[in-house]
Amino acid sequence: MNWQSLFAHGREITAEKARDYIGHMPPNDLQLIDVRQPKEYREAHIPGAKLIPLNELPQRLDEIDAAKNTIVYCRSGKRSSTACQILDQAGITGVLNLRGGMLEWQGGRAAGEETDGLAFFVRGDFPTAVAMACSMEAGLKQFYLAAAAQTADASSRDFLLAMARLEDGHLARLQGKHGLAEADAATGMPAGTIEGGLQAADIIGAFPASFTGVESSIEMAMMFEAQALDLYSRLARRRDDPELRDFFIELAGEEQRHLSRLARELDKLLA
Repeated sequence: MNWQSLFAHGREITAEKARDYIGHMPPNDLQLIDVRQPKEYREAHIPGAKLIPLNELPQRLDEIDAAKNTIVYCRSGKRSSTACQILDQAGITGVLNLRGGMLEWQGGRAAGEETDGLAFFVRGDFPTAVAMACSMEAGLKQFYLAAAAQTADASSRDFLLAMARLEDGHLARLQGKHGLAEADAATGMPAGTIEGGLQAADIIGAFPASFTGVESSIEMAMMFEAQALDLYSRLARRRDDPELRDFFIELAGEEQRHLSRLARELDKLLA
């Protein structure tokens, strides 16, 4: 599909096409603008989306990167349609309205405030950021192993073990690329914190002790990847240091690839 042609005409985009586009493009090539209210954003939003409520948009136009392709969304597509008009009048082109909004969206979802998880990276220097990210990857690997050990369903257990190996590989690549020794620890990281800044204890409480099949396990893994993608995207937007910003964009891209892979696996099961 000629995505550039689609953006050039300034029109609507279906949820299915938006999911495909987001899944194939590097996170830094697109900006997602959520024009709903903060409470709606907290409950669920597209991973990596920036919250700019419609009533604040005219005063916050300087936060929109006019050089990037942009998808704007709301609950149903009505408020975002108005937002597209505001952006068009401001001379910001390459903007698409997500038809049907979050009501039609079938891709990954993240939850929480825009500031959630940022405190883990409060020092804002590169070595600490790498160590924090590695600590979260290691925590998620241990969570998958623990979940696999307590599930009675063989197919679900095999999937969880495969996810643990995937996190192990990602952790090894991070450590190798950025020169972090395996024994190096991230100072200040709360015990039990896993990828995306989530707490393992909270996740264990939200899911049954024994997973009933691969589908539920994939859905859980997609939640982790969506939260991690959302966290790293938000961190990238808040960093002026090019090295640090590029690092978070790199991590966001990795999580997007994981999320897309999981989505394909879930589509196969649901077919």
